[in-house]
Amino acid sequence: MARKSKGTILFVDDEPSYIRSYINELKEAGHKVIFVQRVGAAWRKFIKHHTHLCCVILDVMMPPGKKYKNDPRVGDGHTT
Repeated sequence: MARKSKGTILFVDDEPSYIRSYINELKEAGHKVIFVQRVGAAWRKFIKHHTHLCCVILDVMMPPGKKYKNDPRVGDGHTT
C-alpha cells in the first residue's frame, strides 16, 4: 500500500549532484519533491503547484556573499 505524501517540496539548486542525497532523504521521509535547476523554471513550477507546496528550498550550497539577482519573483537580493 502506498504511503500518503507528507507534502510537496520545491527544491531549487544549480548543482544537482551535490544535493541528490537531500532529495532522496526527503522522498524516503514521504515527501514529493519537485526539483529544478533554474529560477525561471522554479517560478513556473511554483505558480503551477503553489497550493500543494509545503516548502521551497533554494540553493543549499550558496557561497557566502553571493546574491540572487534582484528579481521581484525571487526576493530583494539579500546576501546569504
